[in-house]
Amino acid sequence: MQTDVGVQPRALASRKGCTPFQPIGEPAVQSCVPYRIRRKESVEEAFRRIALEQIDRATSEAKNPNPHQGIHNFRRRCKKLRGLLRLVRAGFTEFDAENELLRDAARLLGPLRDAVAQLQTFHTLASNLQPTNDGLTALLKQLERERDESFTTSAFTQPPLLDEALDRLASARTRVSGWVLNLGGFDAIRDGLERTYRRSRSAMRSAGSDTPDEHLHEWRKQAKYHWHHMCLLRSLWPDEFKARRQSADRLAETLGLDHDLAVLRDQLVSHADESQTGAALELLDARRLALQEQAHRIGATLLAEKPGAFVKRINSYWRAWR
Repeated sequence: MQTDVGVQPRALASRKGCTPFQPIGEPAVQSCVPYRIRRKESVEEAFRRIALEQIDRATSEAKNPNPHQGIHNFRRRCKKLRGLLRLVRAGFTEFDAENELLRDAARLLGPLRDAVAQLQTFHTLASNLQPTNDGLTALLKQLERERDESFTTSAFTQPPLLDEALDRLASARTRVSGWVLNLGGFDAIRDGLERTYRRSRSAMRSAGSDTPDEHLHEWRKQAKYHWHHMCLLRSLWPDEFKARRQSADRLAETLGLDHDLAVLRDQLVSHADESQTGAALELLDARRLALQEQAHRIGATLLAEKPGAFVKRINSYWRAWR
C-alpha cells in the first residue's frame, strides 16, 4: 500500500477557530485584545483588571450552546490566566496556589478536549491514505464509535463536572481584588518574562525527532506562555510585538498539532498490528517530522537572542513607552 506523504492532513477544528479544512502547519493566529497592559495603569492594576476580564470571559464562554466550543473556550481562558500569573510570579506571593487552582480547573475538562482532537485526527489520517485498507478503516471507525459513546457519559451531558470547574474559577475571582504585587514597574515582570523565554529556548534545544514526546510538549507549553507575554506587552511596540506574537502562536500551534499526532500514534499502536497500521504510521511519522522541522525553523528566529539580551531589549522598550 502506498502513502502520499505530500498530502497534508487537515488541522483540528477544536483548535482556536480552525476549520476542518485548514492544512496542518498553517494554524490560525488568534487575537489577544484586550489582553494587554495599558500605559497609564500600574502593573498591579493591570494584573487585577486582566485577571477579572479573563475569569468573566471564561465563565460566559463556557456556556456556549456548542459544548465542544464551550470547553475549548474555558480551557483557553485558564491558560491565558496562567500566562498572566507567570509574567508577575516574582512579585506575587500567591502564585503557586492560584496557578495550581487554574491548572486543576482546566484539567477537569482536558480529557474531553483530547477526545475531540483524537476523533478528528483519526478522520484526517484515514482521509489522507490513498488507498487505505479495510482493516485500518474498520479500526478507525471503531475508535470513533468508542469516542462518540464516551461523550454520552461525559461532562457534555453531566453539567456538574463543568460546574465544578466554573466554581473553582469563581473562588479565584473572589480573591482577585486582594491580589498584591511586591514589585513594581518592569521589575514586576522582568523575572517572569526572562524565565519563560529561557525555558522555551532550553526546551527547543532538548526537542528533536529522537527525543521523548514530553520534550516537544514542554516546548509547546513554554512557547504558548511566551505568546501570552507578547500579548500582554504588545503596546510597547505594536509592530514588532505583532510579529513576535504571530511567530510564537504559530510555533505553539505547530507543536500542538504534532502532539495530537503523537497521541494518535499511541492509539494506533495499541489497537492494531503492523499489518493494519503500517502505511498509516508511515504517513503519520512523515507529517510529524515535517511539523517538527517547521517548529525548529520558527524557533530559530523567535528565540535567537540570549535571555539576558532579550530582556534588556524589552526593558528599553518599556522605559521609552512609559
